[in-house]
Amino acid sequence: DNGVIDNLLIYNTTQKIDNMFTSYLVIGSDERSENSSASRGSNEGSRADVILIVNIDQKSNITLVSLPRDLLIEDPCTSKIQRINSSYKKNSCGSAEENLSAVILNITGLKVQNFVKFNFEGFEKIIDSVDGVEICVDKTQREGYSFEIPKGCSVLNGEIALNWIVSRNTEILDGEKIIDSEGNDISNWKPMPGVSDLTRIEKQQQ
Repeated sequence: DNGVIDNLLIYNTTQKIDNMFTSYLVIGSDERSENSSASRGSNEGSRADVILIVNIDQKSNITLVSLPRDLLIEDPCTSKIQRINSSYKKNSCGSAEENLSAVILNITGLKVQNFVKFNFEGFEKIIDSVDGVEICVDKTQREGYSFEIPKGCSVLNGEIALNWIVSRNTEILDGEKIIDSEGNDISNWKPMPGVSDLTRIEKQQQ
């Protein structure tokens, strides 16, 4: 329905403001390698799982702007209505990076001047290169055997940080943690409510 599309795309073009910032487009790809965390499984191809714009103004203030990967846009190359991460691919208009940058110019007014991409393995290496990252949670969390983070603040290595940041099936501890005489966890765990790409964005910005 054209009326619905027009309403959804009301903010799909904007005034250019690229002279106000130095902008970096940071892409977290879901591309796996042989050295990626085994708990994340295998996956063909490469998609823009994380889209993050880093803006630095003339006073060196830094701002992070996350774009949900399911954000609806009109592709400036094909004129198709699609999710923004679908624009991250090579075609007759340009490279994957150029095409996604063109979309970002349309919807934010920002001309991307610098580009960074890392995959799962790269993310782990970034975290490990600074001896881990401190993450604070208000409840003990886990996802299967891929991670368990206790309530409070913990320093996570690259593998655990990756598993936490991409988790879709996070559980939270309900009550006290209980381990039986054989070392089995018999605590009461329940699904974390409200897990979505927006909550994953909050993790990415942390």
